[in-house]
Amino acid sequence: MPAASPAKRAFFSLSVQFGGLCDIVVLLSLAGTWIGFLGSLWWFFDLFDHFRLQYLAVSFAALAWFLVRRKWRLAVLALLALGANGWPIAGTTLQDSQSAPSIHTDRSRSIKLVCFNVLFANKQVSQIRDYLMAQDADVIGLLEFPPQLEAALEPLTQTHPHGIRCSDDSPWGIALYSRIPIEGAKLRTYGTEEPLSIEATAKVGDQSVLVILTHPWPPSSHRARLNQQTQLEGIASRAKDHGAGPVIVMGDFNATPWCNAMRTLLDSGPRLKFAPDAAPWVPTWNVHSALMLPIDQVLCSSGLVFQRREIGPDLGSDHRPQVLEIALH
Repeated sequence: MPAASPAKRAFFSLSVQFGGLCDIVVLLSLAGTWIGFLGSLWWFFDLFDHFRLQYLAVSFAALAWFLVRRKWRLAVLALLALGANGWPIAGTTLQDSQSAPSIHTDRSRSIKLVCFNVLFANKQVSQIRDYLMAQDADVIGLLEFPPQLEAALEPLTQTHPHGIRCSDDSPWGIALYSRIPIEGAKLRTYGTEEPLSIEATAKVGDQSVLVILTHPWPPSSHRARLNQQTQLEGIASRAKDHGAGPVIVMGDFNATPWCNAMRTLLDSGPRLKFAPDAAPWVPTWNVHSALMLPIDQVLCSSGLVFQRREIGPDLGSDHRPQVLEIALH
C-alpha cells in the first residue's frame, strides 16, 4: 500500500489535534458541575453552583460529542455530569409532590400576589404601573423600589391602601402594597444590619398569613455570602417561630433553588417549600442571556397550596415579575 502523502498526513494530524482540543474544551465546561458542589468550602466555588441549567445543557452536548467520537469513558463522565446537574433541578419540583391536597375555590380563602424586582434605574415606570394595576392582585411586593416609581404608583394606593414603603435610589428600596387589611407591617432585618426586609400579617379567610418580602445581598464576596446566608437562616427561624400559622416568603433571593444558601433556608425551616408544580427552575433574571438564573422565588409553608405561578413580561428590568395564586388548605 502506498504511503499517505504529506498533505494527507497533515490533514489527519490537524483533525486529531482539533478533536483533542474540543475534548479539552468540553471537559473544562463540565468542570463547573463538580466545582459547584464545593461551595460550602469557599464562597467563590459556591458561585458555580448557580449555573446548573447551563451545565445541564453542556452535559447533553458533551454526551453527544463523546458518543460520536466513541470516547466511552468520557461519555460516562458526561452522563454522570448530566445526572449531577439534573437531580438538583428535578428536586425542586419533586418535593412533597406526592401529597397535593385539594384546592379551595373559595376566593376568600386564597390570595393573589405579585412580586417584582423593578430595577431602581428602570425608566418604564408607566408600563410597570399599568401592569401592576391590571393584575388585580391582593398583595404586591416590589424590590429596588425608587422614588420615581413610588410617585407613579400613587393611584395604586387608592385600591391598595395598606402596606409599607421605603423608596431609595439604590438596589435596596422595598415596598409592600395590599388591598386586604394587614397587621404589624414593618421594615426589619433578619440577623444582619442590612438589607431591610418587610414583614406583615395578612388576614386570609380565618387565618393570619405571615408574609415576608426580602432581597438578600448577592453572594459576590465572602462577606456578602455570609450576610445572605445569615439573613436566610433568620427568615427560616422566623417562619419556624410562627408556629402552625401559614407563611409566605417571597422576593429576589439572589440564590437559585439548589444552591447552598437556599438549601440553608429550606433545611433550617422545614415548613417552607417551593411549589411542586410551579417550576421554580424557570429563569427570572437575565432571561435572554446565557447566564439566566431562577433567583426570584416564592416559598410557602405546609398550610398553603400553590394554585398558579406565572412569570410576567419584560418591563424594563433585568428581572421578570412573578404572579402567584395561593390558597389555604
